[in-house]
Amino acid sequence: MPKLSQDRPSTSPIKLFRGLDTEGGILTDSDAIPDATPDQLSSTTIREKVIPVSELIECDLPAREATMMLFTTFIDSVHWFMMVFHEPTLRVELDNVLRTGSIGEHRLSTLILILVILLIATKYTREEEASLFLRAGVNLQLLQSRLLRIVEWKFLAVLDQDDIGALQVCVLLSSFYFYHGSPNRCLAMNSAAIRIAQKMKIHQESDWPSHIDKVEREVRRRVWWALYVVDGYGAMTYGTTNILQSTKCQVNLPENIDDTLDSCPGFNSCEQTADGSSCAVTTLSYQRFKFRLYRIAEPIMGEIYFHNGQPVHTLVKRVQQINQQLLEWEASVPPELRPKLLVSSGHQTDKRTNPVTKIFQLQALALQLSYDNIQLILHRPLLVYNGVLLLGPRPNTAQPLREAHLDQDANFWGVSKDLCWKSALRTACIDEYPSILKQVRNFHAASYAGIQTFTAGVMLGIFALSKPFSSQAQEAKRAIGRLIKTPKLLGYQTTISDQTGRILERLLRLVLGEELKLLTSDESTPSTGIAQPNSQALRHSGADTSRSNTQETFHHDGNTLGDSLDIFGTSTIMEDYCQSATSNSNSLPKSVCHPDYQPQAGQSNDGAIETQELNSRLDDSNDPANMDLCRIGENLEMPWSISDPAANGASFFDSSFLGDLGDLGQAWMWDESFQFS
Repeated sequence: MPKLSQDRPSTSPIKLFRGLDTEGGILTDSDAIPDATPDQLSSTTIREKVIPVSELIECDLPAREATMMLFTTFIDSVHWFMMVFHEPTLRVELDNVLRTGSIGEHRLSTLILILVILLIATKYTREEEASLFLRAGVNLQLLQSRLLRIVEWKFLAVLDQDDIGALQVCVLLSSFYFYHGSPNRCLAMNSAAIRIAQKMKIHQESDWPSHIDKVEREVRRRVWWALYVVDGYGAMTYGTTNILQSTKCQVNLPENIDDTLDSCPGFNSCEQTADGSSCAVTTLSYQRFKFRLYRIAEPIMGEIYFHNGQPVHTLVKRVQQINQQLLEWEASVPPELRPKLLVSSGHQTDKRTNPVTKIFQLQALALQLSYDNIQLILHRPLLVYNGVLLLGPRPNTAQPLREAHLDQDANFWGVSKDLCWKSALRTACIDEYPSILKQVRNFHAASYAGIQTFTAGVMLGIFALSKPFSSQAQEAKRAIGRLIKTPKLLGYQTTISDQTGRILERLLRLVLGEELKLLTSDESTPSTGIAQPNSQALRHSGADTSRSNTQETFHHDGNTLGDSLDIFGTSTIMEDYCQSATSNSNSLPKSVCHPDYQPQAGQSNDGAIETQELNSRLDDSNDPANMDLCRIGENLEMPWSISDPAANGASFFDSSFLGDLGDLGQAWMWDESFQFS
């Protein structure tokens, strides 16, 4: 296969000249020629003139004490999540800039990288640290505004630098915009970074200069794979196709060097590498597992959602293949990166916890959220196609869709539904790790978790609406309540978490409103799904609620595949996951998701409901008033039809109110345009 990095016509004369130039000097006067930027083989190979920082950005860096505090804050809050530089190297360079007040004249990208790091850190300083900055004479709000103004002013000049620093600036600055209220800038910025990286041949490791040292090689790998994840995550967040294809990029996964050698205390697991060997699980393992996860997820958008009219059975098979790869990936995750195992092993997070253990706990939770979110995105099209979720008019089809292959794929459709339930419910159960979540509220990961919980919450709402009053619907409602409560209890104050909470509250009111209509309907057989002898196609338009201002339209038809697919079966799902609900009062919820949970010796219950009391309160069947509802729930179906013309135009889930989320992420999943035809 021809490499994308092959020489281009515009650079051939330049390369020929360099090959014949006997002086062997650096060619510095070719910057006006496209793709003929002066030699920049390494960030350290060119000796250059040193100039004052104030000449580059028209001001000096903040005082040393404040700058180093902010740098440390960034390392603690973001670096474990997005690792795009070598901390010891950049720390030394920062110290040198602070000591001399100068930097190389061609090192603008490094200087702006430092400013972006400080900018992000101003968002994550803790309240108890505010007095330290005041003593250092630093007003964080004013500093944040000044840093952002300088970074935006110099951004285009940074792109002209055409070096690794420019890519690092793009990755971190786009994350700042994404998680702090300006998400629309991210796609353009990430696309620019990808194109610059390709132009620099960062995507082809074989084309890298042979003389670069180990550290710089690893930094290049970190930056490239960070771009790969940014591209994949952006595609799933905004409902677009990926720009990058792993088959056309040859860059090895990052390897451990001096800043990533720490392993989790109390564990001694090994990680399988690409060449079949093994290495110890370290703080870099999270990055590698994340990169592998996004490599598996790469085809989802391009092949499942933008499928160019592929037959349904072909798409189902592709979903099966990707799902199998995801399951194998999950099975390979070591215990150090599984939050449940970290907590059950006694590694509770408090002020005395080893800092390395805290990093592993944060990484484990982030990795679990990523996996479950990808499972929801992967299987959502099958739920739409299979009638669990109807999002508006279904296109007319020329041929009946009940073909032999539908029966062959029926079992997997049931598996697909179960996997969605499992992933959504496990995401709702993250409140069983309150000590970890308390840390996350000051990190990038707080907003990241907000997007994952939004998608999980909407999926849980679908399950609740599909079969009102069933035990699964009650569990789904409680889980949505947990997702709403957790950020409030933990004091999250991010744009994404606030908007997610408001939308999930509206969704929960919508579910309760539909149940109220069922209970108060004066029809002998409510039109919301109780099985009828003649199986007539019915519609029921939902009434507006006073606060949600949304409308739900239900369509029912007995001419379905429901019996063969058992889409709304009542079998117990997810016994290993949440079987109970939230805690009471204002205390933080404990690990009540698992029946075998026991408080550790010396550990306070902290307001958690005792298991016996919880089961008594939440078991619907124990309450005579609920017994009839449970029986109704067992017979309630949201029947669907993919062959009856009356089904065209039926809308099971009106997703218009999800537009409140704006461009913050994954609202596109509930758009009716993303359906199998």
